[in-house]
Amino acid sequence: TGRVDVAKDASVYGEVYSGEEGRTGRWHRFRRRSNELTFHGRAAYNRVDGLLIASGLKYRDVDSLLPAVWAEAGYAFESSRWRYEVGLEQVILHNPVLAVGGALFRRLASEDAWLLSNRENTVFSVVACEDFKDYYEAEGGSAWITAKPLRDLTVKGGYTYEETRWFDAQPNLWRIFGGDKKFRDNFSSVDPTLREFGRSAIDSLDNAFVHLRLDYDTRDKDDPFERSAWAATGELEWSHPDLSSDYDYTRYRLNARRYQKLHRRIALVVRGVYGGSDGDLPMHKLFYLGGLGTLHGYRHKEYMGSRFWMLNSEYRIDFPRSDLAASLTWDVGQVSADDHFG
Repeated sequence: TGRVDVAKDASVYGEVYSGEEGRTGRWHRFRRRSNELTFHGRAAYNRVDGLLIASGLKYRDVDSLLPAVWAEAGYAFESSRWRYEVGLEQVILHNPVLAVGGALFRRLASEDAWLLSNRENTVFSVVACEDFKDYYEAEGGSAWITAKPLRDLTVKGGYTYEETRWFDAQPNLWRIFGGDKKFRDNFSSVDPTLREFGRSAIDSLDNAFVHLRLDYDTRDKDDPFERSAWAATGELEWSHPDLSSDYDYTRYRLNARRYQKLHRRIALVVRGVYGGSDGDLPMHKLFYLGGLGTLHGYRHKEYMGSRFWMLNSEYRIDFPRSDLAASLTWDVGQVSADDHFG
């Protein structure tokens, strides 16, 4: 049939037409190109923005000769703010991969992305009146360089400047269950005096920082528990007045996770995390432990400090012919506001 097979590690420039497709006319070429332009819509829900309705588009050149371009805009009904992001990224080299990019944004930011995704947090908020993240608005821009020197290793470094703004939480937002329960205040786990100081800093100070992130991941992308694998991340953030920042700190975090397959339906997952800093961290950059995603059995963000370590273990059993699983967990960790752990 004249079928053309392309190896996964090959780069093909231009368009590929296979004989089995049966047509190469002008409409067919337009249809192939239009597949590179995608439109999307999404909804999010949290106790600060309330309901966010957003839509956007993304253009991606399959040959990477043209830059990838994306734009999204949405409106947050409770905070009465427009949220947006526009950006582009251009591949410079293909082997190894090297790309440069940049973006402008106004978003509701959170340092709690490592606890759970926005989609999961939306479900908890709508169903159970539980919002596990703390928020601040960030408006500014970012530029970065991304490299992929190895198949499973990605390195990304860049510079970000953001003007920040404080928003109060809305305690009486709609939810399905919860009765008279109210949504908690923004940064409610922080001591009131420190919280007020942190609120003032978010409202009056701007942040600029250089950041570096390394990701090493050998997991199956469709099913992380399919086979034994490693997933590790290293993050570094440096903010200094020389970068046009009102802050002066260095913040870093190392996260390593081992997925060990013990049986077809049984896996052991062990995660070790260490975070530390130098300088004076603002409230929204401190480390918080307790509750979901950290130390189960403790109050949410019960402990806070400028450095911490944590070890999580999970014994996971998958149920046959189902997407359900049961887990036994054991967690241990420490957090400190100075250079020493008590």
